[in-house]
Amino acid sequence: MTNGAIAANKDEVTASVVFNHSSTTSYGRIQIILPQAEEIGQVNTYSWHYYAGWGQRACQKYTLYASDGKTPGFDAADPTSNGWDTLASVDSMIYLGGRNTYMDGQQGISILPDAGQLSIGNYQYFIFEIYSPNAYAEWNQDGSFYQEIDIVKGEVPEPSTLALLAAGLVGLLAYAWRKRK
Repeated sequence: MTNGAIAANKDEVTASVVFNHSSTTSYGRIQIILPQAEEIGQVNTYSWHYYAGWGQRACQKYTLYASDGKTPGFDAADPTSNGWDTLASVDSMIYLGGRNTYMDGQQGISILPDAGQLSIGNYQYFIFEIYSPNAYAEWNQDGSFYQEIDIVKGEVPEPSTLALLAAGLVGLLAYAWRKRK
């Protein structure tokens, strides 16, 4: 699930993590712990499921918490304790006309740094609090299919940095071409 590989077909249960939510809770958790705190460039999640007629299991609905684990009173299992940051709240459900639209398909989410930042932050612990995609209480047991969660280390260059790099390369190529003549 964290190897960068995506299944060849939708609903490959052996290539997915499936949450079948209970009638008493509408969420489940996945915790990922890195060997040490590192700069995180982005977090990506991917899901793929077919339309079952009554659920929307390809939709992604979660809150992502992260921590470096160094705050006094830190509890690795409780994102409401000291030291946790809420990085994102994701809801990829499509709402049309006040009701949920059930669609099969592939959904990918990328959580990126804020504008002007090169990374999301320095983190070691991550908790994905994954909610049932279905808002109706009697269908709250509807599950969620996740095929991939990737935590990408490093910094993400700003688009302007990439444009400047490209302009510099074009300039060097033009200089080399002109000098050759």
